[in-house]
Amino acid sequence: MKTAVRAWLPLVLVPALLVISPRPAHAQARVRIHGTVTDFRGAPLDNVTVHVKDEKFNNLYSARSGKDGRYEILVPPGMYFCLYAIREGEYKKTSLEYWAWNLPALSDIEINPQYEKLEIYAVNAFKPQVTPYDTFMAYFRPMSLSWTFKNYGPSGQVNAQPGDTIDIAPPKLEEKDLDIRINGGPAKVVSIARLKEYARGNYLVGYLVQCVAPADTRSVVDGFDVITVKVTDPVTGDTGRADYFYRR
Repeated sequence: MKTAVRAWLPLVLVPALLVISPRPAHAQARVRIHGTVTDFRGAPLDNVTVHVKDEKFNNLYSARSGKDGRYEILVPPGMYFCLYAIREGEYKKTSLEYWAWNLPALSDIEINPQYEKLEIYAVNAFKPQVTPYDTFMAYFRPMSLSWTFKNYGPSGQVNAQPGDTIDIAPPKLEEKDLDIRINGGPAKVVSIARLKEYARGNYLVGYLVQCVAPADTRSVVDGFDVITVKVTDPVTGDTGRADYFYRR
Protein backbone atom coordinates (compact mmCIF):
# COMPACT_ATOMS: atom_id res chain seq x y z
CA MET A 1 0.00 0.00 0.00
CA LYS A 2 2.80 2.39 0.81
CA THR A 3 4.37 1.79 -2.57
CA ALA A 4 1.04 2.40 -4.31
CA VAL A 5 0.55 5.69 -2.44
CA ARG A 6 4.01 6.90 -3.41
CA ALA A 7 3.41 6.01 -7.04
CA TRP A 8 0.07 7.81 -7.28
CA LEU A 9 0.85 10.88 -5.13
CA PRO A 10 2.70 12.85 -7.87
CA LEU A 11 -0.03 12.07 -10.37
CA VAL A 12 -2.61 13.61 -8.04
CA LEU A 13 -0.62 16.71 -7.07
CA VAL A 14 0.80 17.75 -10.44
CA PRO A 15 -2.57 18.24 -12.19
CA ALA A 16 -3.81 20.16 -9.15
CA LEU A 17 -0.87 22.55 -9.41
CA LEU A 18 -1.45 23.01 -13.12
CA VAL A 19 -5.03 24.05 -12.49
CA ILE A 20 -4.27 26.42 -9.62
CA SER A 21 -1.16 28.20 -10.86
CA PRO A 22 -2.63 29.91 -13.97
CA ARG A 23 -5.47 31.58 -12.04
CA PRO A 24 -3.57 34.72 -10.96
CA ALA A 25 -2.51 35.26 -14.59
CA HIS A 26 -6.14 35.24 -15.71
CA ALA A 27 -7.28 37.59 -12.92
CA GLN A 28 -7.32 40.97 -14.68
CA ALA A 29 -6.25 43.98 -12.61
CA ARG A 30 -8.74 46.80 -12.22
CA VAL A 31 -8.36 50.46 -11.31
CA ARG A 32 -10.99 52.66 -9.71
CA ILE A 33 -12.47 55.76 -11.33
CA HIS A 34 -14.52 57.52 -8.68
CA GLY A 35 -15.80 60.89 -7.54
CA THR A 36 -18.85 63.01 -6.80
CA VAL A 37 -21.20 64.63 -9.32
CA THR A 38 -22.41 68.10 -8.31
CA ASP A 39 -23.89 71.25 -9.75
CA PHE A 40 -21.98 74.53 -9.59
CA ARG A 41 -23.38 75.35 -6.17
CA GLY A 42 -21.88 72.16 -4.77
CA ALA A 43 -25.16 70.26 -4.41
CA PRO A 44 -24.78 66.52 -5.17
CA LEU A 45 -26.60 65.17 -8.22
CA ASP A 46 -28.06 61.68 -8.04
CA ASN A 47 -29.13 59.39 -10.87
CA VAL A 48 -26.39 60.74 -13.15
CA THR A 49 -24.94 58.20 -15.56
CA VAL A 50 -21.15 58.32 -15.90
CA HIS A 51 -19.73 56.62 -19.00
CA VAL A 52 -16.17 55.76 -20.02
CA LYS A 53 -15.95 55.80 -23.83
CA ASP A 54 -13.54 54.76 -26.57
CA GLU A 55 -12.52 56.85 -29.59
CA LYS A 56 -15.59 55.65 -31.51
CA PHE A 57 -17.78 56.92 -28.64
CA ASN A 58 -18.86 53.44 -27.61
CA ASN A 59 -19.76 53.18 -23.92
CA LEU A 60 -17.24 50.79 -22.40
CA TYR A 61 -17.98 51.07 -18.67
CA SER A 62 -20.75 52.88 -16.82
CA ALA A 63 -22.03 53.70 -13.35
CA ARG A 64 -24.81 55.79 -11.84
CA SER A 65 -24.42 58.31 -9.03
CA GLY A 66 -26.22 57.73 -5.74
CA LYS A 67 -28.12 60.17 -3.54
CA ASP A 68 -24.83 61.65 -2.32
CA GLY A 69 -23.66 62.15 -5.91
CA ARG A 70 -20.93 59.54 -5.57
CA TYR A 71 -20.10 57.03 -8.29
CA GLU A 72 -17.47 54.35 -8.86
CA ILE A 73 -16.34 52.49 -11.99
CA LEU A 74 -13.80 49.65 -12.08
CA VAL A 75 -11.91 49.39 -15.39
CA PRO A 76 -8.79 47.67 -16.72
CA PRO A 77 -5.84 50.08 -16.45
CA GLY A 78 -5.18 52.09 -19.59
CA MET A 79 -5.83 55.27 -21.54
CA TYR A 80 -9.45 56.01 -22.43
CA PHE A 81 -10.78 58.51 -24.94
CA CYS A 82 -13.15 60.31 -22.58
CA LEU A 83 -15.49 60.18 -19.63
CA TYR A 84 -18.81 61.95 -19.58
CA ALA A 85 -21.64 62.47 -17.12
CA ILE A 86 -25.25 63.00 -18.04
CA ARG A 87 -28.62 62.92 -16.33
CA GLU A 88 -30.38 61.44 -19.30
CA GLY A 89 -33.93 62.53 -18.47
CA GLU A 90 -32.84 66.18 -18.36
CA TYR A 91 -30.56 66.21 -21.40
CA LYS A 92 -31.40 69.10 -23.79
CA LYS A 93 -34.24 70.08 -21.47
CA THR A 94 -32.64 71.60 -18.37
CA SER A 95 -28.99 70.48 -18.60
CA LEU A 96 -26.29 69.21 -20.91
CA GLU A 97 -23.13 67.20 -20.07
CA TYR A 98 -19.71 67.11 -18.38
CA TRP A 99 -16.64 65.79 -20.22
CA ALA A 100 -13.13 64.66 -19.25
CA TRP A 101 -10.79 64.01 -22.18
CA ASN A 102 -7.70 61.83 -22.73
CA LEU A 103 -8.40 59.92 -19.52
CA PRO A 104 -5.35 58.22 -17.92
CA ALA A 105 -6.90 55.45 -15.82
CA LEU A 106 -3.48 53.96 -15.14
CA SER A 107 -4.10 53.82 -11.40
CA ASP A 108 -7.01 54.87 -9.18
CA ILE A 109 -8.18 58.32 -10.24
CA GLU A 110 -10.72 60.79 -8.83
CA ILE A 111 -12.87 62.81 -11.23
CA ASN A 112 -15.62 65.09 -9.90
CA PRO A 113 -18.02 66.07 -12.70
CA GLN A 114 -19.93 69.36 -12.58
CA TYR A 115 -22.47 70.45 -15.12
CA GLU A 116 -25.59 72.47 -15.78
CA LYS A 117 -26.69 74.29 -18.95
CA LEU A 118 -23.32 74.94 -20.62
CA GLU A 119 -21.35 72.05 -22.08
CA ILE A 120 -17.61 72.39 -22.68
CA TYR A 121 -16.95 69.98 -25.51
CA ALA A 122 -13.98 68.84 -27.62
CA VAL A 123 -11.22 70.10 -25.30
CA ASN A 124 -7.67 69.79 -26.61
CA ALA A 125 -4.44 71.38 -25.41
CA PHE A 126 -0.84 71.78 -26.50
CA LYS A 127 2.23 73.81 -25.63
CA PRO A 128 3.30 76.38 -28.24
CA GLN A 129 6.96 76.57 -29.24
CA VAL A 130 7.65 79.74 -27.28
CA THR A 131 10.26 79.66 -24.53
CA PRO A 132 10.16 79.24 -21.57
CA TYR A 133 7.33 76.79 -22.53
CA ASP A 134 5.20 77.85 -19.59
CA THR A 135 1.99 78.43 -21.58
CA PHE A 136 -0.77 76.18 -22.84
CA MET A 137 -3.06 76.64 -25.80
CA ALA A 138 -6.47 75.18 -24.96
CA TYR A 139 -9.19 74.74 -27.56
CA PHE A 140 -12.77 74.03 -26.54
CA ARG A 141 -16.25 74.26 -28.01
CA PRO A 142 -18.80 75.71 -25.54
CA MET A 143 -22.37 74.67 -26.33
CA SER A 144 -25.09 76.46 -24.41
CA LEU A 145 -28.59 75.16 -23.83
CA SER A 146 -29.86 78.75 -23.64
CA TRP A 147 -28.38 79.67 -27.02
CA THR A 148 -29.74 76.44 -28.50
CA PHE A 149 -33.23 77.47 -27.41
CA LYS A 150 -32.66 80.98 -28.72
CA ASN A 151 -31.36 79.95 -32.14
CA TYR A 152 -33.05 76.62 -32.77
CA GLY A 153 -36.08 76.33 -30.49
CA PRO A 154 -36.86 74.13 -27.48
CA SER A 155 -36.40 70.89 -29.42
CA GLY A 156 -32.72 71.72 -29.99
CA GLN A 157 -33.00 70.50 -33.58
CA VAL A 158 -30.57 72.09 -35.99
CA ASN A 159 -31.79 72.27 -39.60
CA ALA A 160 -28.51 73.43 -41.06
CA GLN A 161 -27.56 73.25 -44.71
CA PRO A 162 -24.06 72.16 -45.81
CA GLY A 163 -21.62 74.98 -45.19
CA ASP A 164 -23.78 76.68 -42.54
CA THR A 165 -22.31 77.78 -39.23
CA ILE A 166 -24.06 76.25 -36.21
CA ASP A 167 -23.48 78.81 -33.47
CA ILE A 168 -24.67 77.84 -29.99
CA ALA A 169 -21.63 79.26 -28.16
CA PRO A 170 -21.47 82.38 -26.00
CA PRO A 171 -21.11 85.34 -28.41
CA LYS A 172 -18.08 86.77 -26.63
CA LEU A 173 -15.86 85.54 -23.82
CA GLU A 174 -13.40 87.68 -21.89
CA GLU A 175 -10.84 86.83 -19.26
CA LYS A 176 -13.35 87.44 -16.46
CA ASP A 177 -15.64 84.76 -17.93
CA LEU A 178 -12.96 82.04 -17.85
CA ASP A 179 -11.54 80.05 -14.97
CA ILE A 180 -8.67 78.00 -16.39
CA ARG A 181 -6.79 75.85 -13.89
CA ILE A 182 -3.77 73.62 -14.26
CA ASN A 183 -3.50 70.92 -11.60
CA GLY A 184 -5.91 72.97 -9.52
CA GLY A 185 -3.89 76.20 -9.65
CA PRO A 186 -5.25 79.30 -11.45
CA ALA A 187 -3.70 79.98 -14.87
CA LYS A 188 -3.54 83.52 -16.26
CA VAL A 189 -5.41 83.93 -19.55
CA VAL A 190 -3.33 86.00 -22.01
CA SER A 191 -5.25 85.59 -25.29
CA ILE A 192 -8.74 84.59 -26.43
CA ALA A 193 -9.85 83.89 -29.99
CA ARG A 194 -13.33 82.93 -31.19
CA LEU A 195 -13.16 80.80 -34.32
CA LYS A 196 -14.99 78.37 -36.56
CA GLU A 197 -14.33 74.65 -36.62
CA TYR A 198 -15.16 72.53 -39.65
CA ALA A 199 -17.20 69.42 -38.77
CA ARG A 200 -18.90 67.04 -41.22
CA GLY A 201 -19.87 69.66 -43.79
CA ASN A 202 -20.78 72.46 -41.39
CA TYR A 203 -18.95 74.87 -39.12
CA LEU A 204 -19.19 75.02 -35.34
CA VAL A 205 -17.96 77.80 -33.04
CA GLY A 206 -15.16 77.30 -30.55
CA TYR A 207 -12.58 79.25 -28.57
CA LEU A 208 -8.79 79.04 -28.54
CA VAL A 209 -7.32 80.35 -25.28
CA GLN A 210 -3.68 80.78 -24.31
CA CYS A 211 -2.84 80.77 -20.63
CA VAL A 212 0.26 80.88 -18.47
CA ALA A 213 0.67 77.93 -16.13
CA PRO A 214 1.03 78.76 -12.42
CA ALA A 215 4.65 78.56 -11.34
CA ASP A 216 4.03 76.43 -8.25
CA THR A 217 1.71 73.84 -9.77
CA ARG A 218 2.32 70.16 -9.09
CA SER A 219 1.00 67.26 -11.12
CA VAL A 220 -1.96 65.64 -9.38
CA VAL A 221 -1.95 62.69 -11.82
CA ASP A 222 1.46 61.13 -12.35
CA GLY A 223 2.85 62.05 -15.77
CA PHE A 224 -0.04 64.36 -16.69
CA ASP A 225 -1.17 67.94 -16.24
CA VAL A 226 -4.89 68.34 -15.56
CA ILE A 227 -6.23 71.33 -17.48
CA THR A 228 -9.65 72.45 -16.21
CA VAL A 229 -11.74 74.78 -18.37
CA LYS A 230 -14.66 76.49 -16.65
CA VAL A 231 -16.77 79.00 -18.56
CA THR A 232 -19.56 81.33 -17.42
CA ASP A 233 -21.62 82.85 -20.21
CA PRO A 234 -21.74 86.62 -19.50
CA VAL A 235 -25.14 86.94 -21.20
CA THR A 236 -27.10 83.97 -19.85
CA GLY A 237 -25.12 83.16 -16.70
CA ASP A 238 -24.88 79.50 -17.81
CA THR A 239 -21.80 77.68 -16.49
CA GLY A 240 -19.93 74.64 -17.74
CA ARG A 241 -16.72 72.75 -17.01
CA ALA A 242 -14.51 70.14 -18.62
CA ASP A 243 -11.12 68.57 -17.90
CA TYR A 244 -8.31 67.54 -20.22
CA PHE A 245 -5.35 65.35 -19.24
CA TYR A 246 -2.19 66.56 -20.98
CA ARG A 247 0.62 64.00 -21.10
CA ARG A 248 3.86 65.61 -19.99
